[in-house]
Amino acid sequence: MLHFRQNNIKETYRKIKTVDFKIPAHKMVSSSLANLLQVMLEKDSSKRATLDELSVHPFTTEDGKLLPALEEETSDPKLPLSSVRKEEKAGIESNHFLKQSRVWVTKCSDFSSKYGMGYLLSNGNIGVFFNDKTKMLLSFQDLTYYEDTNEFRSYSLHKIPSRLKKKYRIVENFKSFLTKDEIEEQKEKGAIDPGTFIKAWMKSRNAIIFKFARKSVQVIFNDGTEVRMINKPSKMIEYVDPDGSCKLLELDQALESSDEELLKRLEYSRKMTKELSKR
Repeated sequence: MLHFRQNNIKETYRKIKTVDFKIPAHKMVSSSLANLLQVMLEKDSSKRATLDELSVHPFTTEDGKLLPALEEETSDPKLPLSSVRKEEKAGIESNHFLKQSRVWVTKCSDFSSKYGMGYLLSNGNIGVFFNDKTKMLLSFQDLTYYEDTNEFRSYSLHKIPSRLKKKYRIVENFKSFLTKDEIEEQKEKGAIDPGTFIKAWMKSRNAIIFKFARKSVQVIFNDGTEVRMINKPSKMIEYVDPDGSCKLLELDQALESSDEELLKRLEYSRKMTKELSKR
């Protein structure tokens, strides 16, 4: 998980000695765990977290709960326990990916003329896609910074590096604009999921498209309708119609729909997605 290992063994040792590591963004690592690793592996011992600090760290107190033990028996004697567990694991992973994939942009502010695109997610996090293509995600617990799409670092809001403070202030300004009356509700949301951030976006005359790191796509039309494309665990479509009603459909089911408005928006979304992939 921690990228110390290199092809050159001397370089590997150098990275270990200097505590030079990065946590890949595509791994399923919570931001609180990423932050825990960073404060434990701090090179400067005076800044390294103490045992008392580790005992009250968010990962220790919230994320680090043990799962109850699995039952050793199955009600179906014909089905081996290993098969049952594989099916259970597959079901859990499918639900996990579906839940993560159904995090969407609820508000956005295009300030790309100066800074970038700011957005509020349905899980309460604030994100900014900067003009230099770096990204930030902010929760009430921490800040996650993406130098590029593949790697990230998380920081406590009390220990933000000086080089990131300017961008952090920009994120705070977007937060003030996007949340307003939603701040109290947002405090109750969970920590950042490092994989749920905007990887790319594009604006057209009729809509704006967001592509998430987990490959879900959201198209918000000027009339308030939306098409949301989920790729895991299977291809599905969420459609927000002109009345504000939301429908979750299998892709094949959506394509066979008699709803002309839905089909028209699906085709437009397909073209926008194709255009975005060229950039």
